[in-house]
Amino acid sequence: MIVLINPPSPFLINDKVHPPLGLMYIAAHIEKFTSEKVRIIDLAGGNKLSTIPKARIYAVTATTPQYGSALEVLKYLKQKYPRTHKILGGPHASSKPNQCLKDGWHTVVVGEGEVAMNYIIQKPKQFNGIIQGIHQDNINNLPFPARHLLDIRSYKYKIGRRRATTMFSTRGCPYSCSFCSKTVMSGAVRYRSAENVNLEIDEVQQVHGFNAIMFYDDIFILNHVRLNRITTHMKERDITYRCFVRANLVTGKLLDHLADTGCHEIAFGAESGSDEILKTIGKITTVQQNTNLVRMAHDRGIRVKAFLIAGLPGETRVSLKATENWIRDAQPDDFDITILTPYPGSDIYEHPEKYDIKFDKSDGDYSQWYYKGKPDQYSPVVATRYLSAQEIVEIRDDIEKKWKVRS
Repeated sequence: MIVLINPPSPFLINDKVHPPLGLMYIAAHIEKFTSEKVRIIDLAGGNKLSTIPKARIYAVTATTPQYGSALEVLKYLKQKYPRTHKILGGPHASSKPNQCLKDGWHTVVVGEGEVAMNYIIQKPKQFNGIIQGIHQDNINNLPFPARHLLDIRSYKYKIGRRRATTMFSTRGCPYSCSFCSKTVMSGAVRYRSAENVNLEIDEVQQVHGFNAIMFYDDIFILNHVRLNRITTHMKERDITYRCFVRANLVTGKLLDHLADTGCHEIAFGAESGSDEILKTIGKITTVQQNTNLVRMAHDRGIRVKAFLIAGLPGETRVSLKATENWIRDAQPDDFDITILTPYPGSDIYEHPEKYDIKFDKSDGDYSQWYYKGKPDQYSPVVATRYLSAQEIVEIRDDIEKKWKVRS
């Protein structure tokens, strides 16, 4: 048996909100193309290490802030099942493979894991070390995520009043923001066909009983013809949805269509209230575009969530005040303001001298390297020329307390 493990995210308010889509994709690929039995163990939400069953091979996924939890899983597996093969994949493995190998994993998968896992599990001893994942050009060929391997309706996520689940209809992003790491989904944007996506939508509704879907594509609205086919399909089935957009790509006509087809909320990276900072990070949007997006969406009855970052290169008290003023004036329905976390693979992490920003690249302890977490528990990570790490945290916390409405 092959066991796929998602470690906990103790920094989150509730880490059992979204199921581990990456592991469900890998599990589905194993089920379709091999004779192996596979299980997914999601350690989110308080599940114990003792729930991990005996298996031939264990594969763990981890983001950078999850990596400490992944090492706890590795320690447990070494003690409980010392002779089994242990694999690490996911964003942190892709960005720090040599470090991960030194930490004791037998195999570290860099990049997409579906096809690579099928090779590894056949002859694991031949695949010790760092293995390059196999990039899937045609993602229509990937089987739908193996939602049946989890209690999929136990995850606590709603869109409006409807219980919702998650989907990807694309992989990749055509933009190059300096804070973003593309260590797994690199390369050009790859689209699933509208027909392929619609088949999964039908499965999500008819088999699993969901009438609301969160699309986790970096930018859901890139291809309008394809978008129209998918959203019209959802309208015909009375499915509500939420998606990510980009301020420089949104028009009134597009928002008219989203509103007509059941879009409950759009979310986007506003990042900052300072045009100078937006230019520095290569965002290719403006503060005015961000404001226009919120107002146009509100005119059509669509909720808006804005993502903002404190501690970006060049950040000052003045620029953070501009961000606060943007929240006050634009009035998004919800917002997250997070501390810049320069993840490995991002241009800021790899070339901090270009951005006049300071941070400790860590000695392997990434427990505080999270961009979204429990209120009042952020620890300083970055400093700019004008603000210390602690000052950034204090200003960020003050903005959230003044403007964030908690239900």
